[in-house]
Formats: sequence, structure tokens, C-alpha cells
Amino acid sequence: MDAITKVKGPCIILAGAGTGKTYTIVEKIKYLTENKFYEPQKIACITFSNEACNNLALRIEKVLNLPAEEKNKIIIRTFHGFSSDILKKHGEKINISKNFKILDPEQAMVALYRNLKVSPPFLCKIYVETIGTAKDLGITLEDLKTYLQSKLKPYGDTDLEKKLENLNFELQTLHLKKKWDLKKIFLSEIKELKKIINLKKFILKWEAYEKLKQKNNFLDYADLNKYALVLLDKYPEIAQEFSYFIIDEFQDTNKLQLDLLVKIAPHKNITVVGDMNQSIYRFRGAYKHNLDFFKKEFSVTPNDIFNLEKSYRSPNTVLRTAYKLILKNYTDANDCLFVENANQIEGEKVKVFELANFKEEARKVVEIIKKEHESGIPFEEICVMYRAHQYSRIIKKALEKEGIPYYAAAKVSLLKQKSVKTAIDFLTI
Repeated sequence: MDAITKVKGPCIILAGAGTGKTYTIVEKIKYLTENKFYEPQKIACITFSNEACNNLALRIEKVLNLPAEEKNKIIIRTFHGFSSDILKKHGEKINISKNFKILDPEQAMVALYRNLKVSPPFLCKIYVETIGTAKDLGITLEDLKTYLQSKLKPYGDTDLEKKLENLNFELQTLHLKKKWDLKKIFLSEIKELKKIINLKKFILKWEAYEKLKQKNNFLDYADLNKYALVLLDKYPEIAQEFSYFIIDEFQDTNKLQLDLLVKIAPHKNITVVGDMNQSIYRFRGAYKHNLDFFKKEFSVTPNDIFNLEKSYRSPNTVLRTAYKLILKNYTDANDCLFVENANQIEGEKVKVFELANFKEEARKVVEIIKKEHESGIPFEEICVMYRAHQYSRIIKKALEKEGIPYYAAAKVSLLKQKSVKTAIDFLTI
């Protein structure tokens, strides 16, 4: 495949669901190393989760015909892990201790509550996520302070809390003055004042949070990419340590990570792999123009773009339905990748059932399972997928009532799951 054998310059692989994306990445690494185009220790493969890194490492271990010590030299990291490695090796050049500790989001929430008295606890989550998203988008604390000053300017030296209190009182007593026409004006001004006051509080806490991290030698996740970019900007020669990059799940990169790629791959020897239909991190700053940005910065030509359009996972009925749905997200329909089954398996028609509530959904699930089992499909070949954990309890109860055997893929106790343990920590606080 041309996408695998392209060893110089930029390469974009647009891969639909189930089209062999991971296979292509593994085969490309195999091709680059076994044909000695690049030394293993100078190849970096970057993805978004530790799970994806582990999966990729296992796949590479199986197919590479290299000594074990050579296989282990290939860098397979998350964006945060890659940035952390660079900072631990070179961070002292920009006054970052190589012994810094990473503050994960859960630890950051607890630190905000315990050390900075942010309350109620749910506000800690909002603050941590907002700080992370701001940094990922390149918005600094100073930018926010400047914005706040522009919002405060019309109020001069006015005590905003007192003004808000007076406005609320005026709103509550409008009926006495029979000035109903002023209600919208009061509500609008109260809303604006609340925004400014909340922003002012947030900025104070963000500032204190940065001082707390500095005092304790902490960096949070967003800091890792941010300072790696600062480091590479000041010391571009660090990029010479890497000869080739492969970026998995490219559709989920944010603006900061894109800027990092530009700095770390000045040689433009880089392959990005992704499906723009599967971007799941827009809510936390994934950059919607990342493909256009990459094409421009890396001087991509049409010959540098390859499509994986044959799915080995889903039949055509599913693929066509998904395509028609996702097509609505595109201004230009030509940008939406159409995928077909590799073996032209048509499949059954997609069925959609609209039901009144969770219990009815569980009843329908059981009905479908019984029907499929009666037609000869073993229970162990039937999979039920649900969107949130609370659905599983209702579905399990319905299965037990009908005597249908099952096992849950998540075998760990709910009380031992990280998100639940974090909630318990907050309750303990």
C-alpha cells in the first residue's frame, strides 16, 4: 500500500471505522524499521490513551522482525507522556525541574477544594476543566485578566457584589412600583454582573492554583504540552532527536498539540491517521480545523493523502446509515469519507426502536435476545452495549428475571472504579 511505503514528507491516512487503521500503523512502522529507513529510537508513535499505547506496543512486538532491544527503542507514547519525557530530559533549560510531579485532574480538584477553599466541590471540576481547556486553546491567565479589565471598565470603582445585591432587591420589589417593563433590563444586567463576578473569582483561584503547583513542583496535564512547546520554541535543536512521527487519532488533536507537531517535526517526516467523523474531544478543545491546519503547515499535496475505505467490521447497511447521519455535519459533502464493506457484505436492515423509558428498553433488549437465541445464536455470541453505567443495572435485572445467563465486561466493582472513588473522596472531604 502506498500509504505504508511513503517514507519521506507528510502523509495523511483518512481511515473509516474498522478499515484497518491500527494494522496500517503497525505495518508502516515495520516497513520503516526493517528496511532501515530510520533508526527505531528515532521513530515516535503518539496517540491519545494509555490503552491505545499498550495495544500498539503489543501489536508491534508480534510483527517486527527485530531483536527485542531494538523493538523496545520505538517510542510509543500519549501526547502527555511524550511531552513529559521531553521536559524531564530538557526541562531545566526553561527552569522546570526534571523531578516534577504530574497532577492529574482528580488530584487537582481535591487540591482546589482543600488548599484553595473552592466550594461547592462540583465547582472544582468546572475550574480544572476550564483551566485545562484554556491552556489547550492557548489562552493564558494574562489574556483572561485583560478580558476581565475590559468588562470591569464601565463600572469604574463600583462594588459589584453590592450592586448585584441592590439589583436583585430592585427586581424583587418591581411589583410594588408596577414597573413591569423594567424586568428584562434588570434580568439582563444581573446576568452580566454574575458573569463578571464569577470570572473574577475564577481568575483569583486560577492564579492561586498556579502558585500552589509551583510551590509543590507540580505540572498538570495541560502544562505538559504547553511547556514542551515553549521548550521546543526556544531550543529547536531538540527536534533533531526524532526522525519520524506517526500520530494516531489525529482528529482529536487540539491547537496546542498541532503547534507542537510543527515544532517537533521540522523535517516534515510525519504520518497522521484519523477519521474526522470520529472526533470525540471537541468538548475539551479538539481543533475542528486541524486537518486544514496540518495541510497548510506541512505543505500537503493531493498525492500525500490516502483513504482507507474498506471496512472489515460492519456490513454495508450499517456503513450507509452511519454515512447518511454524519453527512449532516459537513458543509462540503465531498469531505465526508464513504466506507464500504471489504467483502461487499450487505447485512440486514438497521432497526430503530423508540421506547418510553429504561424499563421498556430493557424489556425490548430481552425480547430481541430471546428471538436471536431461538434462531440458533448462542447467548455468548450476543453483545449488549449501553451508553452509561446506570443502564446496566436495569438490563441485568431484566436478564436475570428471564433466566438469561450473562457476564459484564466491566468485572471491577463499581465502588472500585476511579470516577466513583473520586466521588467518594469528595464526600469524605
